[in-house]
Amino acid sequence: MTDQRVDKITGVVFFLLGVAVVGASLAMPDFQEQGASVYEAPGLTPALLGFALAVSGLLLAFRRARTETAGSLPDLRAPESRKRVLLAVVLTLIYALGLLGRVPFIAATAVFVFSFTLSFEHLIDKDRTKLPRRAAIAALLAAAVSVAISFLFQDLFLVQLP
Repeated sequence: MTDQRVDKITGVVFFLLGVAVVGASLAMPDFQEQGASVYEAPGLTPALLGFALAVSGLLLAFRRARTETAGSLPDLRAPESRKRVLLAVVLTLIYALGLLGRVPFIAATAVFVFSFTLSFEHLIDKDRTKLPRRAAIAALLAAAVSVAISFLFQDLFLVQLP
């Protein structure tokens, strides 16, 4: 089976899963009769995530095929790919098991985003002269993402973060 065909099938599956999540989320009670805001409905976040999954599935299913070459997809058996997967797993475990709950959420998330961004940027291009600029961009991204996530969940969705 070609990569394009696999993408189409996977995209349709993700689209259907997203639609199912949205449908199930809309069926959840919204507690408006008890004076709750629309933004406090328990199905809001799953509905948004389901919608994003459905849109992503459509984009995957209907994207234009690139010219198929032998090396169009990375070989997951290659040592460089293994390093990337291992790095992503290690950084995520450090964040989830080592930082969350022990360090304030905004600081833990900022450290995670900064280290993840800088690590993967360095794996792509090992030019050390670009390191200060990349570190500055990673720091700005980490600050923006951690504050935005904290605001979104604590102030809009009223979810208490660790």
